[in-house]
Amino acid sequence: MMGSSNGETGWSQNESHHQVTFSNGFLMRKYEVTQAQFENIMGTNISTSRGVHIATEMVI
Repeated sequence: MMGSSNGETGWSQNESHHQVTFSNGFLMRKYEVTQAQFENIMGTNISTSRGVHIATEMVI
């Protein structure tokens, strides 16, 4: 299931629990991606808490 539950911290009214099926594979790392790594690949840093050694808190 994906999405926030009603009343969950950070929940907003445009969110709902829903089932998701991946049609393509995806990679999962053992360690978090740092903001420096993310910016190196994506060309931008969208994190709100800035720091090159801090984990990226969201993805595009």
